[in-house]
Amino acid sequence: MNKKDIQADIEDVSDGVYSVRLYVAADSPDNLDKEVSIGWVNLDTNSMRALDVTRDPEHPDVLKVDEGKYRKFISDCIRKVPKAASSCDDLNKNASKLATDIPHSERGMVVVGNGRLQFYSAPDYACKMRGVFVLSGETVGAYVSYHGFTSVAYQNSKATSVRGWVRSDRLRPNSLAVAPR
Repeated sequence: MNKKDIQADIEDVSDGVYSVRLYVAADSPDNLDKEVSIGWVNLDTNSMRALDVTRDPEHPDVLKVDEGKYRKFISDCIRKVPKAASSCDDLNKNASKLATDIPHSERGMVVVGNGRLQFYSAPDYACKMRGVFVLSGETVGAYVSYHGFTSVAYQNSKATSVRGWVRSDRLRPNSLAVAPR
């Protein structure tokens, strides 16, 4: 496998630990999202360690990293919550004002990728809505997008609806190009 083909997505954040899914493209008829997971790494910004949790999450392998480059990556690539907008409510209000509208004809989306798609109360990994998620293959209505997140509405089979932000890279237009009711 060519290491240049490996891609990574942050799947979860909890108390300064970023759970990163590593995957490669995999084109097959039974693989809807056209990718396959090859491993998991936790980036612990508290202890400044990178842990391979693929084999055994309870006993991860500590990865050797260049400490200077790792600190620079954390500083440059993992966004901190701005002091001016410290709460999730403030972040949501600010993002809603600055977000890009999704045209009505393009609002119908289907969830792709592996695992649950987490909902957030604002477009920030620190604003997780615990226990609120949607599964791959489900449809959502998308309204606005902002910095890699999309504001969506989802209604389950029991007619319970939820609104929140999800990662934009886990959404694709549905074949009907309409939002679910």
